[in-house]
Amino acid sequence: MLGHIRVIDLCNGVSQFGSHLLSRLGAEVIAVEPPAGVATRHAGPFVDDIRDPNSSLTHWAYNRGKKSVILDLSVARDRDTFLDLVSTADILFEDQTPGRLASVGLAYSDLAIVNPQLIHSSITPYGSTGPRSHWQGSDITAVAGSSFMHISGDADRAPLRVGLPHSFLQASADAAAASLIAIQERHKSGHGQHIDVSAQESLTHANPSDLSHLANATSVRRMAGGVNTGGIEIPLVFPCKDGYTISVILPGAAFGRFADRLTNWINEEGMADQNILSLDWENLGTHLLNGEISGEVVVSAFQTFGTFLATKTKAELWAAALEKNLLITPSMTIADLVEYEHLEARRFWERQDAGNGKYALYPGQLVKFKSHVDTTSHKPSKLGEHNELLDTIRRKPTQISRPKSTSLPLDGLKILEFSWVIATPSAVRILCDYGATVVKVETASRPDTMRTVNPFVDDQPHPDNSVGYGVYNAGKRSISLDLSNPESREVVLDLIRWADVVTESFAPGTMKRLGYGYEKLSEINPQLIMLSSSLLGQTGPHSTIAGYGFMAAAIAGYYELTGWADRPPAGPYGPYTDYLAPRVVVAALM
Repeated sequence: MLGHIRVIDLCNGVSQFGSHLLSRLGAEVIAVEPPAGVATRHAGPFVDDIRDPNSSLTHWAYNRGKKSVILDLSVARDRDTFLDLVSTADILFEDQTPGRLASVGLAYSDLAIVNPQLIHSSITPYGSTGPRSHWQGSDITAVAGSSFMHISGDADRAPLRVGLPHSFLQASADAAAASLIAIQERHKSGHGQHIDVSAQESLTHANPSDLSHLANATSVRRMAGGVNTGGIEIPLVFPCKDGYTISVILPGAAFGRFADRLTNWINEEGMADQNILSLDWENLGTHLLNGEISGEVVVSAFQTFGTFLATKTKAELWAAALEKNLLITPSMTIADLVEYEHLEARRFWERQDAGNGKYALYPGQLVKFKSHVDTTSHKPSKLGEHNELLDTIRRKPTQISRPKSTSLPLDGLKILEFSWVIATPSAVRILCDYGATVVKVETASRPDTMRTVNPFVDDQPHPDNSVGYGVYNAGKRSISLDLSNPESREVVLDLIRWADVVTESFAPGTMKRLGYGYEKLSEINPQLIMLSSSLLGQTGPHSTIAGYGFMAAAIAGYYELTGWADRPPAGPYGPYTDYLAPRVVVAALM
């Protein structure tokens, strides 16, 4: 898909993930390394615990499928060779300290002389400009500066970061998505550009709670393994017989029926009391707001939920979630993930030969395309394995194109959105920001769940007051349709004919049951691209489980990576994977 794109990766750390994403989408990626190799080659763990720049499992994670060449940019001859390489490239990723490349004559302005069409992405802790741009930074400082750490962890202890460098992983994914949007802009302007990505800002961007004080709303309070809504602490993490489980029990139209199903199961097993049976979960928020029930009643209900869930194993809860359509998932450890049959069925894992009959497991394709199967080899390159490539590089003549248009990069792109909550709407918002026209379809009976989620402007719950809904849907056009009404169907079909892209994030099979499956829509508009996003994908034994980002974060192991050794998993704040997925969605659609 991106086979015509050449990428140079000058990243020293895990920001290599940006070019890794493009590599998995088919781009040719050339990693330019110093003579001793980049820092990730020297980061453990190592195969057989033997330190070797060619056997770092950390390096393999972000560099499989890339070519490796050695250039010492402190040497004039190697800088000239690097400029020759730059003249042939479309995109450059780098995570150098601001000013470092300029000091050796390789600033963006220098690179643009030899290649005016180059897209140059800089990934730094605090950005390339501003009073903190030259500060030293790490993941923990970027996370702390974003406020994400402030709301993660136990209220009575110090805040927590996720146990991996997620700010730079998110920033590099932002750089990948932005670079592909910049390619679209280049088609119009004929010119490249410099993209400035701050890890701190990247992590800040997804979190609407940061805006609470600006909307005169109550600020979010830190709570381990749960959320605080309306002043009531609602747990999401519960002990079970052999570990921990995540159970999303929340009020509102989108969640209420799941809570009712769990209550019915508890009642069937004789563990429900009158208190829990009396709760109307769909309207619970309104009842609390109006003082019709007390917070103590809700707290008591969660104690009953917890007592019941503690009697089951993770496997039993999984089985019940599938059978009864419950919002329950285990809090998976890394060992659980490796053995998870759903990922095996989807061929998620790739085996990398580690020698001596051993292998390492790594995630494969993050997106599955209906008409494209990835057959490319993604083995990690040895340091300098492709040095001979440099002997064939010749500096291309400078090409200056006349602008064809001054419009936004995605002007003319038409998107019909059926997706809701955070993950896909957030991605579509990004496309909207860069010029796409978006029509979002909701139903009056079941509007986007995000409209019901605090914080609210002036702390006044209303479908149009949700700060989060505004963050993820600004700039879109909105229509309300009853999709079961024949007249509405004609409107939808007209929009299908108009659209270039359709997005949906319902449980797998829902769109098909409504008569809007991909096969049907592609008959109406053969050029249509349809993006489907769901908890566990469209295929596999557990694909039918409905769910939210809290559950996906638990399945992906993030809860077990965030917490204290002497306490239950705390988990990262909010539906964490909903903040990660948009970057991949944008890159895939571009």
